Amino acid sequence: MKRSRLLSAVTAMVMSICMMSGTFSTASACSNCNPPSDEVHGMGDLPIYYTLEELFAMSDEEFFELYGAESRYDEVRRDAEGVWEHFDKVTYSGISGELMISLPDEKADYTANETEMAIEKLLGDTVKYEIVSPISLDWNYLEENWVYYGNILWVRFPDYNLYAETNDITDKEIIEFAKCWYCVNQVINIYYSHIGSVLAAAPGDEQVLSGDVNFDKTVNLYDSIWLAKGLIKKYKLTDAQLYIADVNKDGSANVFDLIILSRRLINNINTPTT
Repeated sequence: MKRSRLLSAVTAMVMSICMMSGTFSTASACSNCNPPSDEVHGMGDLPIYYTLEELFAMSDEEFFELYGAESRYDEVRRDAEGVWEHFDKVTYSGISGELMISLPDEKADYTANETEMAIEKLLGDTVKYEIVSPISLDWNYLEENWVYYGNILWVRFPDYNLYAETNDITDKEIIEFAKCWYCVNQVINIYYSHIGSVLAAAPGDEQVLSGDVNFDKTVNLYDSIWLAKGLIKKYKLTDAQLYIADVNKDGSANVFDLIILSRRLINNINTPTT
């Protein structure tokens, strides 16, 4: 009886969330949805962090006064001014335009989806960038019904992927990329990927649990919150997350999956995505 009342209460809660939106339609990935508020994991509006737009608006002197900013500039500058020989041709090392970190890492402080959206929030539309993360999974894995927890977070800045036969990279470009690095590093302890680094994103060996919408390796109330707010376009969910949220495997993530997920939480069931 007690379990039945709890199930009814949870079901009523998730149904009311979706009813408020006036939709029971399939969720889809949305690049313009609001990032999470401090209701989940305390991310909030990141008030103490500098956006990339704010960093770009700073003078060089103001930027170098920030803790760690000058050391990041020095590292990028050393790479940009370095040389290497290949097939009897001398080429300046340039700027790789890539930041990365291996996961899991105790220093990384990574939370799936939340970390990606925090980075997006700070970078804004100031420069072009691409985030390759554990939840940015290749469609081949989705189609084969195998989804894994990943182990790489990689932020690429194509406009700062600079190599040349002559050292024509400007100090302005070096400082700008150092600001990109500083901006991302406010969210996660990420490293500059130097020229010649050999590293590729790859799936891990642990299969993602069905219903683990926020990819924290457990299915709990937070997953219901993420799915419910994804359905009303409050949170942005990736294709991989929508695949994981489709717990009844009918081809779409919707309110019926939310109800099933609620029942699963009542019964404390964690199952793989097969």
